[in-house]
Amino acid sequence: MERKIEEIFTAEVEMPEVVQKKAEEAFCRIRAKGERKMPKNHKVVPFQKKKKMHKKAAAVACICLLAVGGTTVAAAAHHYWSRGMEGLLQATDEQQAKLTDQGLATSVEEEPNLKAMAVTNNGVTVTPTQMIVDKYVAFITFSVTGYDLEDGKEPCFDDVMIDNKEFNASSSFYDGLIAGEDGFVVNADGSPVEEDADGSIISHYKAEDGSLTYQMLLQLNDPEDTIKGKELKVSFKNLGTVEKTEYSNVMDGEWDFTIPLTGKDVAKTYQTAQKIGDTGIVVDSVEISPISIHLTYDLSKKDSKADLGEANEDNAVPTFFGVKLKDGSLLYPLANGGNYGYTDDSQTAYESLFALDRVIEADQVEAILLQKNYPKTDADGGAHYEESDFFVIPLQ
Repeated sequence: MERKIEEIFTAEVEMPEVVQKKAEEAFCRIRAKGERKMPKNHKVVPFQKKKKMHKKAAAVACICLLAVGGTTVAAAAHHYWSRGMEGLLQATDEQQAKLTDQGLATSVEEEPNLKAMAVTNNGVTVTPTQMIVDKYVAFITFSVTGYDLEDGKEPCFDDVMIDNKEFNASSSFYDGLIAGEDGFVVNADGSPVEEDADGSIISHYKAEDGSLTYQMLLQLNDPEDTIKGKELKVSFKNLGTVEKTEYSNVMDGEWDFTIPLTGKDVAKTYQTAQKIGDTGIVVDSVEISPISIHLTYDLSKKDSKADLGEANEDNAVPTFFGVKLKDGSLLYPLANGGNYGYTDDSQTAYESLFALDRVIEADQVEAILLQKNYPKTDADGGAHYEESDFFVIPLQ
C-alpha cells in the first residue's frame, strides 16, 4: 500500500522503538552510561542526520530539507570552520564569523587546548576540531587522520561511549552531503550528487587530504540545566566500516577525551504570552539562540475540544516547526532533535527544547511557526507548506 505523505513525515521525526534500536545497533549511535534523568513526562526526539533525498524523492524532500536561500558552505575568511560543522549548520561566512566573535564557536586553529587533546592509537589520530556551545546545545566535530578508508565504504566506530548521563546525544561520520537551496541533497561544494550502480547516492566521507570528520550533537535532557561549562567525557573504540547494518572491524584502538564545553549564552528571550489560535493554549516565552530554541507554554485554559490541526492528533501542543523572518520568508523545518513534555503534576505547564539544523539570527525572527497541518501535495508529486498550515506566534 502506498504510504501517505504525512505518514512518511511522522516516521522521519519519531522513530518507533524497534526501529531506533536497530539504528543504534547498525549505525554506531552513542551510548551513555547510566539512566537518563528526564523531567516528568518528557519525550526525547533524537537528533536527525540530514536525509539523503534527491529529485526522485520529491514528495518527501520538500518536507524534510527546505533550506534558506543564500546559505553557503564556504569557509569563513577570518575564522576556521571545520568541514563537518559546515555540513551540520551551513552557516554563511558572516554567521561563522559572528559565532566565533561571540564566543559560541571554538576551533582547533584558535584554541591550542583542543589541538593538545589529540589522541593517536595504531597510527590513527583523533582530534577535537571545533565546538559550538550555547546554554542548551553543543555541536562538536573531530578529525580522524591516518585511517585509509576504502573507496565506497562508510566509516564507523565500533563503540562510542559517553560518560555523561545528563546528555541526549547522537553522532556520525560526515558524508560530504548537504541540503541545497531547493531543499534537495547536493555535494558540499554545491555540485549535483552522483549515484552508484544500485541507485544509491554516493557519499564523500574523505576530504581532499584523506581525513575524515566525525560529528557529534549533545543536548541536555533537563532544560532547567545548562550545558555550558560542563565536561564531555567520551571514548571511541575500534574503527571499521558499516554496510547494510553489518559492522566490519578494520583496526582495534581506543581514543578517550575529556573536553570542557566552553561557550556562551547569547539567547534572546521573548515574553510572548501569545494564544495559539482558539485552542486556549498560551505560548508564555520563546528563548532563541543561533543554534537552539526553548519554548514554555501555559495549558491551564486549554480547550479540550479545540482543533489543534491535523498534524497534532497525538500532541498535547502544536510542535515547533520553524520561524518567519522579518522579510516575510518562512524558514522550516528547523528542529534537529530535542525533548518536550509537561513540567508539573497538574499538566498545565509544558515546554519544548530543540537544537536547530542551521544557524539563525534571533533579531531577524518575527514569529515562530508551530505545525498545524500536513503539507499540500503538488500535481507533480512534490509537497509544500503555506503559512496557513502553521500557527504563527509573533515574538513582539
